[in-house]
Amino acid sequence: MVLMIDDDLDTLEIYQIIAAKSSHAHHFKVFSSPVAALHWLKRQVFIDGAFPRYLLLALNMAELHGFEFLEEFERKLPYQQLDTKVFVLSNSIRYLDQSRSKKYDSVSEFISKPLSIERFYSLLESASDIHTIKV
Repeated sequence: MVLMIDDDLDTLEIYQIIAAKSSHAHHFKVFSSPVAALHWLKRQVFIDGAFPRYLLLALNMAELHGFEFLEEFERKLPYQQLDTKVFVLSNSIRYLDQSRSKKYDSVSEFISKPLSIERFYSLLESASDIHTIKV
């Protein structure tokens, strides 16, 4: 599963449309609220449910900044066991944002928006197998 968290509803809609054109659309889930996404992720761990293989996280969000999300994600979830790759997505090209994102163990990559369609399809395809967590 690929989980995208972004408070920009237009961005979420665009990627939902793109995902719908693939055979892996059912492996794509979105949240416009980072707080709701954290609650959902915590429930997935505790109910032994499917967990995202890839997490596409917007950096600049009003409700909860991406860095605040990462702090909560790493503190409250057994991310070392989750084998989930977090990709920080940002309009920012500031070196400070890029270097700060690399300080989080859960972050695999910093990607300047937009995420290319090719890369997105590649993530969907590679995340199509079931990814469960046993804690």
